[in-house]
Amino acid sequence: MPFLWAWFVACEREVVLRPSTTRSPDPRWEPLAPVPEARQECGVAAFDGGVALVGGYGADGVFVDDVFWYDPGVDAWSALPDLPRAVHHANVAVLDDGLHVAGSLIEGFRELRDHWLLAPGADQWVSLAPLPAVTAVGASGVAVVAGQLHLVGGQHQTRSVAFHQVWDPATDTWDVLVSAPTARDHFTLAAAGEGLVAVAGRADGLEAFTPETDRWDGAQWIAGAPLPTPRGGGMAALDDDGLLHVVGGEGNVNVPDGVFGAHEVYDPVSDTWTVLDPMVAPRHGTGAAWLDGAMYVPGGASVLRLGAVDTHDRWVP
Repeated sequence: MPFLWAWFVACEREVVLRPSTTRSPDPRWEPLAPVPEARQECGVAAFDGGVALVGGYGADGVFVDDVFWYDPGVDAWSALPDLPRAVHHANVAVLDDGLHVAGSLIEGFRELRDHWLLAPGADQWVSLAPLPAVTAVGASGVAVVAGQLHLVGGQHQTRSVAFHQVWDPATDTWDVLVSAPTARDHFTLAAAGEGLVAVAGRADGLEAFTPETDRWDGAQWIAGAPLPTPRGGGMAALDDDGLLHVVGGEGNVNVPDGVFGAHEVYDPVSDTWTVLDPMVAPRHGTGAAWLDGAMYVPGGASVLRLGAVDTHDRWVP
């Protein structure tokens, strides 16, 4: 048994959690065609008219190079070209219609600098300028602002960091900016106008939550209203009105499965949060994508740490 997998199993046995709370179903969560294979710690993005799911761990705890694509028109999945290598906790975003994987994690939670691009309809990924070695990260926040790809935070040498770096497609180069105020990984980053908003996550520990909301206005970082339910490993998507939906997460000591179902919405204009009904199928360890007026959440894990599922649903306002 590999050391990392044994460590996860040992940690699972040590966890003692309190009784479950009652979760009320929300009819706005609709079940969809399941992911072809259970996946967690995968990247998710709206891509080429559908939803892409990139890499991650399978149900057996082995990470993969698979890439799946969901077509909402027919409620079905198909395969996209495999990644150049197996990864987990990939930093995934879409820029200029291309699907980017800009850094990720591999064996021993070591960071991989590689930056790959898949164009719509292409049969293979192409390599772009890798992340700088001194700021290579996985499990980061990733967002697109003003035609550039921003990476914030993540894990570097297995520690949480606050790096802020940006990739310029015009020159295929990375620039390292002033770090964010909060070191964190497994968190949410989204574009907010011409800036960024970084929400929650954790720092050097499964339950070491960082409730802070940090906002970057293009020149400096300022504090925003903290997330009502601090957590790490959640999923998030920016809706058509510029509101950030944050759902799920892990490290919940109030339920036996250790997973959060919370659904909270941030308005960057008013710097306020609204609490909505929780997820019907609470999960962590995946991503979310907003597409055609709905939020899609494919895969993830339904229990603390490892426990990948093929669940796929969407929330419709």
